[in-house]
Amino acid sequence: MDRSLAEPGPAIFGYTSRFSFEPGERVPIHVSCEQLERYAAQLVRLRHGYEGPAGPGFREEELASGADGVYAGAFHRPNTGSYVTVSDPAGLLAGLASWTVELHLQATTPQKSVQCLLGSFDAQRSVGYAVVLRGGRLGLLLGDGEHEPVSLMLEAEIEPRCWYRVRASRDAAAREAAIKWRPPS
Repeated sequence: MDRSLAEPGPAIFGYTSRFSFEPGERVPIHVSCEQLERYAAQLVRLRHGYEGPAGPGFREEELASGADGVYAGAFHRPNTGSYVTVSDPAGLLAGLASWTVELHLQATTPQKSVQCLLGSFDAQRSVGYAVVLRGGRLGLLLGDGEHEPVSLMLEAEIEPRCWYRVRASRDAAAREAAIKWRPPS
């Protein structure tokens, strides 16, 4: 697995467990470092972040806080991106022979190695399905546990940061599977 948070070299990544907090609520900050033994932290108020010619440029205001200081750096795998895990303890989704799934996708890094977008695929047993993004192309991976998994890859590459509607389906009676996509209208 590629643990890299950025380009090769020292990297630091800070994040919170949620996007919003109530006034006065504690905000836990998580920090992950690569190739850094120590890092300095300072709370700032971002006044403006756009550095293009139409904006006022990057502006921040330093705020004194109890979190200011120097800390030991360590790598912690962040779960970045938007995702959801669906618990299925009764296995209701595991044995479906025919199904259709749909997602709306805005990929920020479509050229990265294989990314599972949606699915329930057990790579150890080669069982299940996964809608994947591989080298900028959408695909559908299917496995029955007895044969080599089948991979259906679309020819066209998607553009980064553009919205797409993706639909994948399997019809067991007709012995057909398909993956389709289009930009939402």
